[in-house]
Amino acid sequence: MRVNCHAHIYNLRSVLTRRTISLITDRLTREGFPPFAIAAVSELLEEYQFRPEYLVEEELLTRLLRKMVRQPTFRSFAFGDGALPPEIRLLAESRGLEALSGDALRAMLDKLSAAFNRAANGDSRDTTLSDLVETLRVAMQPEIADVADRLLERMRPDDALVALATDLTAQEESDGDQKLFWNQLVGTRAAALRHPGRVLPFVGVDTQRSEHFETLQHAVERFGFVGVKLYPSLGSQVDTPAMDKIYSFCIEHELPIVVHCSRGGFQSRRETVDNSRPELWRPVLAEYPDLRVCFAHFGGWAGLGQPDGDPWAQEIMALMRDFEWVFADVSGHVDMMQGGEREATYFRNLKRLLAEAPYANRILFGTDSWLARLRLADEHYWQ
Repeated sequence: MRVNCHAHIYNLRSVLTRRTISLITDRLTREGFPPFAIAAVSELLEEYQFRPEYLVEEELLTRLLRKMVRQPTFRSFAFGDGALPPEIRLLAESRGLEALSGDALRAMLDKLSAAFNRAANGDSRDTTLSDLVETLRVAMQPEIADVADRLLERMRPDDALVALATDLTAQEESDGDQKLFWNQLVGTRAAALRHPGRVLPFVGVDTQRSEHFETLQHAVERFGFVGVKLYPSLGSQVDTPAMDKIYSFCIEHELPIVVHCSRGGFQSRRETVDNSRPELWRPVLAEYPDLRVCFAHFGGWAGLGQPDGDPWAQEIMALMRDFEWVFADVSGHVDMMQGGEREATYFRNLKRLLAEAPYANRILFGTDSWLARLRLADEHYWQ
């Protein structure tokens, strides 16, 4: 049995607010997607927020391309470089998108990706607009259990995944938005019941939500959640009296914690990124030595991909040496998956750690699906 220790099965319907649209577009910007694609996704999500619907591939492609070609940044891109293929110029005039077949739409999207990557970088890169579309297709599934189905169908029949419910709406003032997280927990529970023993649900906890502890209790004691997900870069702190109550509850109920630990992902503000720094956990772990904590993303892939390491990865490794129940996962490590020396160095360093104590039994596999689909297909991550 293999376990994906870091996955997400929430759908867009369960997290979408003005704030989360901003978080998503900010992430797409940092991932390097073109401005016209980001603006088109933002428009699509704003419509979806108030009128959610499931779109088959051709409908999604047509709608997204139509929104792209209407962006001023797209027209300046299409007509600003004489080297662009004529298909891109025709696309800028939005001629007959609705008449194109699914294969033709996909081909057009691939040509657009290649043209943008050459214009931006002088070369191509792994991330394409097709990756963005595939991510949206998963995220727009009607039910959370449907997202779980999509991830599990790419795994072996006896494999399992940890489903991290994430509280992205704790700071929203709207009553309707506040209900979204509860709906996410209900949907995650339904997915776990549909796939008993294969979907292991973790409840997101954010102390900025007034009823966070009551929600944690209900998720564990009534819904059967088996762990906790923390996301400090969204604005919470890890060493506070409110968190002390959560740590005591986790020890009492034998709940492991997965905490976001990288400079990427979602962030409330640039200055809240450092809330996820692993060294901040040292006093917490000293006070609660039986607490089981997994530092997601190992502080970022660069900690394994650079000869001198990264401070956050080094801090995690120091915590592993000093505390018995500290772990890390390799989810979201996709930036180096482009071959060459960078990828070779990463795997060489990972192999070395897997042969050393205490790291050998503390490094967990995870993908960060479906979010990692922006850069790498799940089946490739498993390979």
